[in-house]
Amino acid sequence: MSNRLGAIQGEAKSLVSGQWGDRLSFINAVLLERLGMKQWMSKEESNFLRIVPPLTPDAYFGFKVHVHFNLGVGKDAFLCPRMMKKERCPACERQDELKKAGADEDVVKSLSCWPPRYLFFVIDKKNKETEAEGVQLYNAPNSINAEIIGLSKNKRTGELIDISDPEHGKLLVFDRKGKTSTNTRYSAFELQDDGPLDPALMEVPDFEELLIMPDLALMRHALGQTTEPAATDKPESERVPADQTRTRTRETTATPETVKAPDAEKKVDPPAAPKTETAQAPAAGRPSIDEIRAKAKARLAAAQAPKV
Repeated sequence: MSNRLGAIQGEAKSLVSGQWGDRLSFINAVLLERLGMKQWMSKEESNFLRIVPPLTPDAYFGFKVHVHFNLGVGKDAFLCPRMMKKERCPACERQDELKKAGADEDVVKSLSCWPPRYLFFVIDKKNKETEAEGVQLYNAPNSINAEIIGLSKNKRTGELIDISDPEHGKLLVFDRKGKTSTNTRYSAFELQDDGPLDPALMEVPDFEELLIMPDLALMRHALGQTTEPAATDKPESERVPADQTRTRTRETTATPETVKAPDAEKKVDPPAAPKTETAQAPAAGRPSIDEIRAKAKARLAAAQAPKV
């Protein structure tokens, strides 16, 4: 095989798996790139974000994910099948075994998928250059989401605020100090007024379209397991029929922002964010949500189509 044919073969494999390089993760980096999106990371300064709402009117504008980080020598990251799909998870099962055997507490915690993380579609409005990057995907720590929830309620009136509203949304402003998972701190959270969103920037896919459930064999390999445990190895309440253990191919992305030890944040899930009770008509001259959704689906279909 010529070098060029080998490169073509590698490109074809990356489009199928969603993977660039060797490190495994849970976000389809190839599809994200085809959609013209990057992954956003906060900077060690003041950050100014406009959150782009999903195109499902009654959905929260962030998407919760449970992730097992740093598995195996490759330091791979996998979505947790138990928490995301109520399916068997090799990492959770291994953690259960170690906990039952009285293993070292740090080893047990290293396999945890808690606290959760949250995905947001955002626009960096620090300046014109960052804004020109368009919509990006922010893989945020749980603490960021908790702060957003705290800001989503007027302390004087008790009124809920949808900071992602296309017409009347707010900028999320916060400071970051520190560069590592152990010394990073976020502070000075506040909301600032912002103008209406450009409808073209609202053509975002469903979050699920960018996620890849792990190949369980790859998870077991990362954990040093060579065979699949029998279904009878688990309590009846935790068993999952074999025909329900769906898997998808693996993929790779950049390392998520400030992945902390599982006990670094309180194990308290933030309260549910407000849902939109009544759909508002679009402002004059602006497309409807249905029109924007149709364009978003067309973009996604084009990105998923094989390149000839």
